[in-house]
Amino acid sequence: MPAPFDRRLARASRSARRYLVLTGAMGLATAGCVVASAVLLSTLVERAVSPHRTSGQSGPVLFGLLAAVFAARGAIAWLHARHKHRAAPRAVAELQTELLVRMAAADQRAALAHRGLATTLVTREIDGIRAYLTGYLPALVLSATVTPATIVAIAVLDPLSGLVVACGVPLVVLFMVLVGRYSEGRSAKRLVALSRLSAELLDVVAGLPTLRALGREFAPARRVRELGRAHFRASMATLRTAFLSGLVLELLTTFCVAFVAVAVGLRLVYGEMSLFAGLAALVLAPEAYLPIRAVGAQFHAAQDGVAACAKTFELFDRLPARRRGSRNGDASAALRLRSVTVAGRDGNAPERLEAVLRPGEITALVGANGSGKSTALAVLLGLVDPEEGEALLGDVPIRELDPSWWWGQIRWVSQIAPSQPAGGGLSLGEAQRAALARALRAPAQVFLLDEPTAHLDGASEAQVVRSLREKARSGATVVVVSHRGALIEAADQVVRVRATRQPDVEAREPAYA
Repeated sequence: MPAPFDRRLARASRSARRYLVLTGAMGLATAGCVVASAVLLSTLVERAVSPHRTSGQSGPVLFGLLAAVFAARGAIAWLHARHKHRAAPRAVAELQTELLVRMAAADQRAALAHRGLATTLVTREIDGIRAYLTGYLPALVLSATVTPATIVAIAVLDPLSGLVVACGVPLVVLFMVLVGRYSEGRSAKRLVALSRLSAELLDVVAGLPTLRALGREFAPARRVRELGRAHFRASMATLRTAFLSGLVLELLTTFCVAFVAVAVGLRLVYGEMSLFAGLAALVLAPEAYLPIRAVGAQFHAAQDGVAACAKTFELFDRLPARRRGSRNGDASAALRLRSVTVAGRDGNAPERLEAVLRPGEITALVGANGSGKSTALAVLLGLVDPEEGEALLGDVPIRELDPSWWWGQIRWVSQIAPSQPAGGGLSLGEAQRAALARALRAPAQVFLLDEPTAHLDGASEAQVVRSLREKARSGATVVVVSHRGALIEAADQVVRVRATRQPDVEAREPAYA
């Protein structure tokens, strides 16, 4: 069964740390108020009903103290409620921000591999931590402060009642552990089902233009429906467990309190205990179980938050914060790929890639589909770290460059695939021309273009080639990934990327000479 409190949450969120400390302090104050109110109330009732005892001048004082204790307990509850409804959204926002920062700073391959889970966590599941912080965690703290203090007070006033209450608490806790083990994994399974649904929906939406062009836009409907039903079944199973376990928990705690009441009543009838001790035990017994009942009531609602919290920190471990470089280099220096190897499960990764990309030249990266040409551009951008070898700007490793400075020297046009909707009512060719126009009109020292003419006609392609030659003449480093003959012919150097030990490099006379 997962731990009731994940310490990583306190380390990752400053708001959660402050809230936890405040909740602990308020729990101790609440415990004192509970015991004090029971003692004062029992004293007042005993003096009111016992003819042989007179309240004297202490009656108004006791009433004043009781009112002050009630007011203090109400003020504590109000302050805690006020703070928790502020701290919980802040803690959620801090985790969401941290996850987005980790995704943005992570290796591009890892970010793409976990985008479905990250989308689900950021847009929906992390918000479940709010119920965990505002309901389950305060009840947990109160059960660790109010319940022990109340049991000790009952044992001091009436050892038998204290023993009964103390024996009932382990039974309730044991039941909660059994429920936790029974429901263990249900929330995690629901989260997995929702993550899978989100990931497939993202893929379907991204591929709708292609599916529509092929007349297959309704083909994924059955799969999406199956995933939705799986999520529905997981959610309903969690709800059934919550309702049944809540009922059993209420019956168990009610039975324990009733047992104390019967024992106290019989001994009061036979004069075996004082009215003060009996009343105090009767008042404190429900208070001892109240925090535990609250934990049980909030348990299943908080399970989603616990599962989301665990998944979030698991994703943090998979997306370790990358060390950001701080150096500035010479943007006019040559780019070097020294035996660069990137591991890729899908095979889209270069192996032992060697190349020198010089300013004033157009370099074309060519190779079969899946050989890792786009991954090589990601290495040059600093988005992917190679497992072996190194990418350098002059003599400075790209991983040591300040990303803000380096990206300011680059204009990058990513590949526009048929599966990506262009948006804005633009065709793929129009979207590609717009992207190229923005990139080529901007001043930069390095231009990285991935299939820049894939969706252009011959005239537009010739215009792009002329623009790239002009950029090269001005001293810029131009690197293109292409299968088109016109761009390859215009290149001064052709680097063949493939999953072999030695790529082929073809040097040419400058095409614009």
